[in-house]
Amino acid sequence: MRQLFIIFLSLLFIQSPTIAQSLEQYISKDAVVVMKVDPQRIAQKVNFEDIKKMDFFESMLDGITGDMDKETGSVITGALKSPEKYGMNLNVPYYVTFESDQKNSKVSFLMNLSSSGQFEKLLKGQMAEIESAKFVEDNAVKSWQVEGGAISWKGNVAQIIGINVERDSVEHATDDAFHAAKKSYLKAALASGYDAKISQSILSHANYKQSAAYPHDINLWMDYGYVSSLSSNEGMESLAMMGMGGYAEKMAGLNKDSYWLMGTDFKNGKMDIDSKMYMGKEMAKIYQKSTERVFNKRMARYIPKENLMGFFSMGLNIEGMIAAFKELFDPKNESMPFMEGMAVGALQGMGVDMTANEVYQLFPGDMIMAVTGMEKFTGKTMVTDYDENFNPIEIEKEVTQELPLFTMMMSYTDEENLKQILDLAKNMLGFEQGNGFMSTTIPNMPMKMYMAHEKGVFFVSNDENLIKKKRKKGFSRGKRMSKAQCKMLLEKASVFFWDVPKTVDVVKGMDMPMPGMDGLLRTTKETFSNFTMTMDKVTGNVMDSKMSLNFEDKNKNSLTQFFNFVNEMYLTGGQSL
Repeated sequence: MRQLFIIFLSLLFIQSPTIAQSLEQYISKDAVVVMKVDPQRIAQKVNFEDIKKMDFFESMLDGITGDMDKETGSVITGALKSPEKYGMNLNVPYYVTFESDQKNSKVSFLMNLSSSGQFEKLLKGQMAEIESAKFVEDNAVKSWQVEGGAISWKGNVAQIIGINVERDSVEHATDDAFHAAKKSYLKAALASGYDAKISQSILSHANYKQSAAYPHDINLWMDYGYVSSLSSNEGMESLAMMGMGGYAEKMAGLNKDSYWLMGTDFKNGKMDIDSKMYMGKEMAKIYQKSTERVFNKRMARYIPKENLMGFFSMGLNIEGMIAAFKELFDPKNESMPFMEGMAVGALQGMGVDMTANEVYQLFPGDMIMAVTGMEKFTGKTMVTDYDENFNPIEIEKEVTQELPLFTMMMSYTDEENLKQILDLAKNMLGFEQGNGFMSTTIPNMPMKMYMAHEKGVFFVSNDENLIKKKRKKGFSRGKRMSKAQCKMLLEKASVFFWDVPKTVDVVKGMDMPMPGMDGLLRTTKETFSNFTMTMDKVTGNVMDSKMSLNFEDKNKNSLTQFFNFVNEMYLTGGQSL
């Protein structure tokens, strides 16, 4: 896996002047993941020759060829440095695809050839040295096959194919039967891999064609419904065992018609990943109802900008989400026992008398969590010591630690019902009543945690200054989080923000004597500005989200800066990639 990753990075640097055909017609309509890399777009932004001269690039090549004999390693290195000499054309888009039928799967790297003869000559010299490798020619498809995969080509199209066959998918799975099944599956994969009929290719998939219309440096298309089903089967079985098989079946089909596109672009000063999820009607309605909420902007006044390391916000509409689920599972809008019964029953068991609607409405769904700096805390805690006979003993000791300031806030709508929750915390968690707040000492930590509420905002925080002094009015406008950040809170369904330099400054102040740490922190702070991730409110059947890795130098391409960072880390750490 490590070598495959290194090879993929190496391929980003490849340039070749030859002309080639589109490869999408060779991608099966059964593919559930398709990644497209467009070297021509990337080459317009990045000088690959400069990157090839960096020390880490040679290290990557060593990582690929380190276990090979000298002659084979020389061939592979030459192919990656000058692929055109070996018949490969990697200057035009190439693809990585994944297919699966729940039991068996296939991964394929699909590329163009400028000379199949040169490519065949390269492979013959390398693969002949592998005892288990076998050369096969079948219906003009040539391949070198090994256990679990093959390198194949037909005309000017080549594929590297890896397969996985689950043993329990084979009847009477003796060793011979299992090996025969893998051989049969590989043969079928090779045959279908060169079927250029549009009706059998991914181009027959209307949603893929719609998604592929958005050009990016790197595109990733995914049949989200199928991929999510792979991870949800176990959870659905658990629901069925709890007597909720009807709900389980309905839930399993929610993502059936959902497809996901992610496009990565390397721009000056930032690396963007734009995401679009195309949802089925029922799932889209759930997301629409769930994101129909105006964020409580009062929360923004409690987040100071000076030492803000990062935050995560979410503007869900809990009541709308529950209503959408009710409409989906019970059109008569009757009760939903597996949601309402569990939530209300748990609270009533702890002495909280609230109806289902009161539970949903108490906390409407908008919340924000923020790390707002570091502070030294002094308090008593239990530590392990040793007596005169070297037996471990627990003693109480006063300690001072520098720890992050953390604040979590949520909107609330009913103060009387909120007081029931606060009373529960007081009785069960040991919170003590203060002047407008409650507090408790965190076990084995020299600090207190506070809970409070003020004008529709509920607080949980270890920031004593915020709770005791700033809770009424918050920070002044000039000291709050920026207007741009406030705007994101209001407009987006969710926001994640991480300030890299401020986080680095915090880490530098901590006692972390690790080799190379100083160089890593310095270069990280000089290179990266911040990371943001946002998700839009859903109005149609498309959920848009965006991730941006922002760099300090706004005039230089982000991919160049990233590889400069990698090279600096290599030189500073002195370790091979």
